[in-house]
Amino acid sequence: MAKNGIYLDIDISDAKEKIDALRAVHTEKEMNALLRRAVTRTGNHVRTIVGKEASKHYVITQKKVKSYIGSPEISSGTGAIGVSCCIPIKGRRMSIGGTFKASGGAPGWSVRKGKRYKINAKIIKSQRSTMPEVMNHQGGNPPFINTSAPKLNGVAFTRTGKKTKNGKDAIARVVGIGVPQMPINRAEDDIQKDVMDMLMDRLEAEHKFIISRCR
Repeated sequence: MAKNGIYLDIDISDAKEKIDALRAVHTEKEMNALLRRAVTRTGNHVRTIVGKEASKHYVITQKKVKSYIGSPEISSGTGAIGVSCCIPIKGRRMSIGGTFKASGGAPGWSVRKGKRYKINAKIIKSQRSTMPEVMNHQGGNPPFINTSAPKLNGVAFTRTGKKTKNGKDAIARVVGIGVPQMPINRAEDDIQKDVMDMLMDRLEAEHKFIISRCR
């Protein structure tokens, strides 16, 4: 479904049975056109499906999710249906305290020893996510929110353990999930079902369209 190593595999076993039945009543040319139209129109609807389902599970709007999803790229291929659809989903992981609102913090650019505090973020609906005490994948230091720097808008940072060009300690935003990961996490099952339902509907609609032209 997406480029850059992130894919959502759709189980088309139910659709394959229907496709095999359609092949028995259509010519190869008709079937190729039918499949291409069905897959294309299903692909065009995926942006809406992902936006709807992701916003059910995560604290993010449908509009924002859809803004990261590109247009479907259709190509001929092998396999069960002979047509493939790749939908690029781009976007970096979103910041804690920025996209995902967070609570916690204290004045200053670091966390003093013995003064650690918890940072809680609203990422998953009906659930509070607490940041780890140290960010192992970003240098192994605690996350912090500098409440005395209002221009940072409450974004969480951590010290990376590296130095900047001028010799100062480098800091980086603390991030959570991004839109490319949402369809393969909590929203996956619902997206799978919605895409399959849409594909089945389009196969039937395209079949009826071809039959109507033969009358």
